Amino acid sequence: MKRFHAPGLLDRWRDGARAEGERRALATLRARGLPVPEPLSVERNAGGVDLVMSRVEDAEPLRAVAPRSAGSKSLAREIGSLLARAALCGLRHPDLHAGNVLVDRAGRAWLVDLHGARIGGRFDWKEHAEALVVLEADMRETTRPRDRARALVACLRELRRARCAGVPAARDVARAVDAAARLRRRDVVERSSRRWLRSSSVTVAYGTGFRARDASEELCRSALGGYATGRLHIVERVPARTVRARWRTAARLLEHGIPAARPLAIELAPRTRAVLDAAPAADTRSIEADPRLRRRAAASLGTLLGLLEDRALALAGPLESAVAFDSDGNARVAVGARLRAGGPRTWLAPVRALASAASPVERARFVVAFLRTQQRPARELAELRARLRGGVERA
Repeated sequence: MKRFHAPGLLDRWRDGARAEGERRALATLRARGLPVPEPLSVERNAGGVDLVMSRVEDAEPLRAVAPRSAGSKSLAREIGSLLARAALCGLRHPDLHAGNVLVDRAGRAWLVDLHGARIGGRFDWKEHAEALVVLEADMRETTRPRDRARALVACLRELRRARCAGVPAARDVARAVDAAARLRRRDVVERSSRRWLRSSSVTVAYGTGFRARDASEELCRSALGGYATGRLHIVERVPARTVRARWRTAARLLEHGIPAARPLAIELAPRTRAVLDAAPAADTRSIEADPRLRRRAAASLGTLLGLLEDRALALAGPLESAVAFDSDGNARVAVGARLRAGGPRTWLAPVRALASAASPVERARFVVAFLRTQQRPARELAELRARLRGGVERA
């Protein structure tokens, strides 16, 4: 069952029309052979309007299934085929993310939640490519490039068999879709970081502010009460806007899977303060004096800068103040570091700075770690490898 219950009076008046529109869309797509739930009825009640549908048994969202099904050719082909068949059925879905695709126990993919979708018109490659970008952006940080490439190839093959006009070569599509998806994912995460300043799926109300849902209430209370441990960093004695900015930056880095301090709680009154969880930063001189730690730090820094590059991000300001290392040589984004949009060559300056002071073994470990983070198509990854090694060698 899906409930339509808009907050505004005018939108609530339209709930019935939206529910009926989605019911008709499901019925049409089901009649055309697309795997979607069977619409049963539209029922109005005191809580809103309910669209009653058949249940897809033993199914999970693609977002949960794909990461643990890495290397599954059958799943990749099933997803690619579903995307192609949806386009051939005339479906135009503006928000086809991985939560709108279910995979049942037999490995069959289903489309659900057609909110905002429309049906009709001739196949349009540009519109279909935009839908591919939306899904790729939602999946690229949790799935392997090879699996996404298989799904894309399966989709394009089915479209060509149907003699759809304007379908480009798979190699060109992979590069264009991935480039657009990187930027979309970065922008989506930046916008969604606002939910860390209100009650949401990731936070709960706590005192005069909010805390992360998985954060210990007792730990947050102790930290804000002045009993912080060595792992906790209290952001305070700076303007309120700076506290909120650092809180949101920590949230963005967490959602991107980039090593950084983890956001625990933020207090908005009587003064704005935030609690972040991070291992104490080590004195870099102790790392520089130990060859084993230097090698580990070089690889860890490669991972950190590689993740930032893959997420289309870069660190603002000098690398020395934007990166912190713990006592084991693990690198992370330092508390207080600012993010900026990454460009085609933003990674080159820090790479050359490292290369000028590193041994050949440390440089090699940096390069390998950097490349392992990349979620790019194979051809683009090869080009990046050549540029990266060239930048290190010329330093």
